[in-house]
Amino acid sequence: MMDISTTLLGQMAIAWAVLCAVISYFLARKKVRAPILAAVLGLFMSLVPPFALVYMAVLAFLRPEPRHSQVSA
Repeated sequence: MMDISTTLLGQMAIAWAVLCAVISYFLARKKVRAPILAAVLGLFMSLVPPFALVYMAVLAFLRPEPRHSQVSA
């Protein structure tokens, strides 16, 4: 039988969490006001992979937030 190393499993879980956080940040950069908060939420959602995938899909389909240009008078 094939044994799965606990260390390898832990490293894969950490890599998955970091990957979800990075992807969430880049998806949320122009779509929400607080992309760092979206990345942290993506990190916590990565604990349950289906939730993370749904969260990233929702971020991907959000409309970009209009940016207001600063006009100094």
